Amino acid sequence: MVPNNEMASKPSCLILSILIFVVLPFSLLALGLLLWYGRESSGRSRLKARMDSLSKQGDPVDNASVESYYRDRTSPANTDAWLAVLNTVSSADFKASTNGVPYVGIDVEPPVLTTDDWKEEEATLAFLERWKSLHAEVLRLSIDAKPVRFPIVFDSFATLLPQTHSSRDLARLLQLQGRVGLRTRDSAVVRDAIDGLLGLSRVNAGEPFLVSQLVSMAIDGVAIGLLKDAVQHDALSEADLLVLLPKVLAATRIGTEWQTTIAGERGTALPVFIDPKKAQGMDVISFPGRSCNAAGDAFIRRALQHRIATLAIGLRLYEDRKGKLPASLNDLSELPMDLKALAPTKDRSFGYRRDGNNAKLWGGTFQDAVHIPTEPPAIVAGEPDHSGKEFWLWEFRAVK
Repeated sequence: MVPNNEMASKPSCLILSILIFVVLPFSLLALGLLLWYGRESSGRSRLKARMDSLSKQGDPVDNASVESYYRDRTSPANTDAWLAVLNTVSSADFKASTNGVPYVGIDVEPPVLTTDDWKEEEATLAFLERWKSLHAEVLRLSIDAKPVRFPIVFDSFATLLPQTHSSRDLARLLQLQGRVGLRTRDSAVVRDAIDGLLGLSRVNAGEPFLVSQLVSMAIDGVAIGLLKDAVQHDALSEADLLVLLPKVLAATRIGTEWQTTIAGERGTALPVFIDPKKAQGMDVISFPGRSCNAAGDAFIRRALQHRIATLAIGLRLYEDRKGKLPASLNDLSELPMDLKALAPTKDRSFGYRRDGNNAKLWGGTFQDAVHIPTEPPAIVAGEPDHSGKEFWLWEFRAVK
C-alpha cells in the first residue's frame, strides 16, 4: 500500500508542474505584454504631447501640416511658367540637343580667354541659339525670384521632387550662357547669368526638405563660381558689380531656410514614428539629404562663400574708382558693406595681399575657416580639389 502522505503529494506535484510549465509562461508573457503596452502607451502619449506642442508653435507634424507649411512659404504666381520650362529641359528633344555641347558646365567649360582654343564653340553657340527663347524665359523667371509653389504630393519619406532635380538643368543652361559671355567679355550677359543663378537657387528654397536645400545651395555655388571667374578677369562693369553687390550680400548670413528645413524634415519623419508601416520598402537611412550635420555645414559654407565674394566685388569696385586695388581690406570701408559683419568667424579678417597691380584674397577651407592661414592656399592646376579650395582663393591680375 502507498502511504497516505505519498498519495497526497502526487496532486501537489501535478499542480506545481502545471503552474511551472503552463501557468507561469503565460503569466510571464502577459506581464511582458503589459509592460510593452505600458511603454508603448507612454511613448505615444509623450509623442502626442510633443506633436501638440510643435503644432501650437506653428511647426508641421504630419503630411497635411507639412503641405500647409510649404504653401505658407511659397507663391503660386509663376508655377505654370516654371513647370513649362522644366518640362522643356526634361524633354527628349532638349536632351538630344546637348550632344557635343559642354552643357554639363562642370567637367567641360568654355575657356575664358578668346586666345584659347575651343573646339566645341560652334556646337555650343548653335545650341544656345536654338534655345535662346527658353534662356530668355528662364532669366525672366529667375532674376529676383521668390520660392515657387510646385504641385507636390506630400507622403513622408516617399515624397517626390522631380522639379527640384530638373532645376539643375536650368542652372547649367544659365551657366553656359554666362561663360560664353565671360569669354566675349560681355558684362551684361555675365551679370544676367549670375543674377539668374542666384534667383534660381531661391526657387526651391521654400521646400522643407534637405535635398531641396542642398540642390538650392549647389546652384548658388555655380553662381559664385561664375562670379569668381568674372571678378578675377575683371569682366564686369562697375554698374553691373553694383547690381550684383546687394544680391550677394543678401546671403552672407544663414537665413530662415535652415529653420524651414529642420521643421519640415521633422514633420516629414513624424508620420513614420506614428505608423512604422509607412517606412516599409523605404531606405530611410540613406534617403537623400537626411544628414542634418552635412546640411548645417553647407549652410555655413554658403554664407562664408558669399562673404568672401562680397569683399571681392568690393575690391573691383575700389579699383574702378581709385585706379588701383586697395592696400588692405580696411580701405573698403567707404563702400556699402559692413566689414566686421563679413569677417569669416570671431571677427577675423579674410587674408589679403597686394603685390603691385595684382592681389590675392583668401580664406581657409571650410573646416579651417576659424583659423585663416597667413598664406593663401595652394591650388595645383589639373588636380581635383576635393576640399573646395577654389572658393577660398581669389586672384586679381592687372588686365586693363
